[in-house]
Amino acid sequence: MKLDFKPLLLAIFLFTANTFAQLPIKWVYPINGLSNTDVNALEVDKEGNTYAAGSYYGHLNFPDSKQFPTQGQHNGFLIKISKTGKTIWALNFVSKNYVLMDAACILINGDVVISGRNYEPFKLPSLKKGKEKEITSSGTFLVCYSAEGDLKWVKNFSSLHASFSSLSADALGNFYATGFYKINFTSKDKTYPNQKNGYNEYLHKYNSNGDLVWDRLFKHIDLDYNFTLRPKVKILQNQEPVVASEFLMSIKFTENDSFSIKKNEDEREIYFVAFDTNGKLKWKKQLGGLSTQWLGDFDINANNHITGAGQFYREFSISDAGITSKSKDYKLQNGSGMVMFTLDKDGNLLHMEHYRSKRITSGPQPNCIRALPNEDFLCTGNYFDTVEVSKKDGTILKVGSWPSEHSGFAGIWNEAGEVQDFWKPIDSHLGWAMGWRIGVSDKNLAVSFEVWNDVLIDVKKKKKKVKQLGGGRNPVIVGMILPERKPQQTEPLLAEACSIELIQAPLISKKFRTKEEVTSFVMGNEPQEEIIEEIQTEKPDTVDKSKNVRGNFITEISFKVAPNPTLGEVKLMMTGINGNVSMKLFSQTGCLLFSQSVRIESSSYEQQLDLSSLAAGTYLLIAEGAGMRKVFKIVKI
Repeated sequence: MKLDFKPLLLAIFLFTANTFAQLPIKWVYPINGLSNTDVNALEVDKEGNTYAAGSYYGHLNFPDSKQFPTQGQHNGFLIKISKTGKTIWALNFVSKNYVLMDAACILINGDVVISGRNYEPFKLPSLKKGKEKEITSSGTFLVCYSAEGDLKWVKNFSSLHASFSSLSADALGNFYATGFYKINFTSKDKTYPNQKNGYNEYLHKYNSNGDLVWDRLFKHIDLDYNFTLRPKVKILQNQEPVVASEFLMSIKFTENDSFSIKKNEDEREIYFVAFDTNGKLKWKKQLGGLSTQWLGDFDINANNHITGAGQFYREFSISDAGITSKSKDYKLQNGSGMVMFTLDKDGNLLHMEHYRSKRITSGPQPNCIRALPNEDFLCTGNYFDTVEVSKKDGTILKVGSWPSEHSGFAGIWNEAGEVQDFWKPIDSHLGWAMGWRIGVSDKNLAVSFEVWNDVLIDVKKKKKKVKQLGGGRNPVIVGMILPERKPQQTEPLLAEACSIELIQAPLISKKFRTKEEVTSFVMGNEPQEEIIEEIQTEKPDTVDKSKNVRGNFITEISFKVAPNPTLGEVKLMMTGINGNVSMKLFSQTGCLLFSQSVRIESSSYEQQLDLSSLAAGTYLLIAEGAGMRKVFKIVKI
């Protein structure tokens, strides 16, 4: 028997009702080049160190006296910054022509992978002498560095117009890379057909050694390159990839799965497509309306909610069976705006809201969105003039002022699509600024801004002036304080889902008086031996054997839970049992997620549970009856 938890997600809705103040800034790291400098990738590791990858023109100055001297044209850089905002090490990617850095991700082993483009042969740097490596042709590349800045491996792709625009690592030691190419794309692993008219996009899966596991090619009928072409990939909690970008006319994912624009007025629409870990297409989603639709970014939180931020012109319209009663179809004539939307793990639309500036021709533009550890989403971007957003309680949050300004914003939305806070982190009055990239780990947060002219930043309640030493734009990276994890409030649609009465029942040898006691037990905060002896936890295969007395016979009872930890499916196998047995599954918050009673008459029984729709974490499975009581801790990864 196999049970699917999809109906469970519709029955139980967890949300964070607490609002948070604007996130304080604890350190500032300005970077100055001779002209235009960009941070195109920002990642934070589990120790709190920030990796910034990007490109600069001429020379590059760091805030703590380190610098790259003037040489070449547009060069690339990779910087590792400590959790206090100090340079740990920096690598310089120098060519006679262009080297542009596009994306980065941190692997589960702590290595960092970055992608870039080069227009002439050049040498990849390494902090460990003798590890430098020559790239002998123009094209795009993937390169892996250790946490100490040592070059580990490189993959080079010969092409004229190509890029790995997004990288994302899973929890199994792999990473996914998505991007685009035109004309040609060739490596030792893969050669794609020439695409002279327009661009194609692709998705690659690699292991931690840079070996290609599989790839998928997305064929555009017509798509000309511009600066908004940046396909993105993110990972669901079951370690499956989701890709999103835009298309014109039509796009084909497989021979049988494609999207096309239905109206002549449509110019650009957004697509989402999800694959399993073996590269099989699972679902696809098309979003759009009249005129141009643009996806700024999207991310996935611990509850498998996919929140995206984009911009539209004239109209953004979605009709979907999964849409909630709060959502709308937006048909703004002669205007533009920012749209925030949320999908579930199967691509069903849950929420959609829009925001725009007072100046009708220039709405706020989202550039990056990342899920925070408390399951909210932080979005950064830029706006012109003034932007107002409304909270659920009717409070109006306003940024901007007159005279007109072009500045960066930051906003926090919960997974229900409700804005929690919206503010301007840096003061660029009479100047220009853009909220650009976000890096976040479990305990640390970094945000980069692209700025023109001097800016004022409030650091630990003191105004700090950051001067621009060169012309053009330069990045400022700030370390922000994450909002505290707040206890989640539970709003069950089924009254019995989390009732105290059920939890108070003597499910095991100790009564639970409150949901907090269940949570403490599941999380391992209580002495387990005082509660029950047979605790099974975090083993590949969990087996328990005991004796059962029935009349004058002694039978051996065997329990097995496998695999444990699990990515989704888990099987409970029982032998040596005759009688009625109840099974209950609890979450970390003490909610009863599943309950079933069965009668076992053949002395053996198997129960298969599908946990793929549940968030990663620890769950408590209790089997009781027929003279026995067993407790299993199941770890979902």
